[in-house]
Amino acid sequence: MYDSGSREPSTASRDEEENRAYRRAISAYANNRYAALARRTIHALSQFRALGTFEIDAYNSIWDEYCHEVQHGPHDDLLDDAWDSLIDPVLMAIIEALPRTECVLLTLGANTIVGDRQDERHLGDWVCHENIRQAVARELRGVAINRDLERIRQRPRRASGRAKRAVGRAGIGA
Repeated sequence: MYDSGSREPSTASRDEEENRAYRRAISAYANNRYAALARRTIHALSQFRALGTFEIDAYNSIWDEYCHEVQHGPHDDLLDDAWDSLIDPVLMAIIEALPRTECVLLTLGANTIVGDRQDERHLGDWVCHENIRQAVARELRGVAINRDLERIRQRPRRASGRAKRAVGRAGIGA
């Protein structure tokens, strides 16, 4: 929209362009933070020993098994629910520890991903941890689906500290 006597865009179109720039900036920021939060979640899940769900000895952690589930599952609804009950509390603990101001921005970014549009009057102070969780979970699944599990299966299994001590006491390999 141009005024007939000038070459400058109207105030409305400048405001609209500025609004789009803000949304792009928030989206870029949020996407970077979702990736960082997914990495933090991966680290946390990597600290838990594998449960043996898939009877693949090479899997050392819950993260390894989750990647298997994402790539080869879902195996059944019960197992899918079990994965949610393991991963969601880890995600929520990480998200709930974030500062409120960051959660506002992450909520704005997540709303475009999960399709949740809130009343425009509340956009500056509204936080939805569930929408953020969904956005981070989506990022987490993306990392899991692209992880090279074949490389994990081919690496030699590391002996636990207890197994190493038992071998040492038995005098094997000395």
